[in-house]
Amino acid sequence: MEIIKNYLKYSLWFVLIVFAVLLGLHWLPALTIDGHTMRRVDLLSDLRYPESETAAADSDSIPLPPVVKPAFVDTCRTGMTCIEDYSDSTLRGMTPFYKALDRVSSDDSDDKQVRIAVFGDSFIEADIFTADLREMLQKQFGGCGVGFVTITSMTSGYRPTVRHTFGGWSSHAVTDSVYFD
Repeated sequence: MEIIKNYLKYSLWFVLIVFAVLLGLHWLPALTIDGHTMRRVDLLSDLRYPESETAAADSDSIPLPPVVKPAFVDTCRTGMTCIEDYSDSTLRGMTPFYKALDRVSSDDSDDKQVRIAVFGDSFIEADIFTADLREMLQKQFGGCGVGFVTITSMTSGYRPTVRHTFGGWSSHAVTDSVYFD
């Protein structure tokens, strides 16, 4: 029978030695290699208090002008959650949607229809989020109805805005292991 040797104390000594070496690197001068000055190592830099900036400033230096911050105009009123548009300058994000809403709200346009598709999970399928969004948009821009309703739905009983029943249908999905006969 072979006795298993415990190497835990060697691991502890290794960690302590590495920690001591890293602490000791703080007192080494800055190294310059091929014209590049390496930063000094300070393992405890997050624990140290920063030096006062006023002591480091020269007495003959000109004070810097205050930084002018650009005026930020918050278009989102208090209590309202705005939709963030993270698209770039290619105008492929929400810009076409906003332009379509502008066409609907303008009186001179004949195009009074905007189709909105919302992708999501059961929170969308049960019309929890989309019912309020749809009601708000229909009050603002006109329109009516609940939009697309699937023929069969596992969550039809959870949707408070539409009551429908169905029967005689077989539902299949791409991920089903059952194939069409």
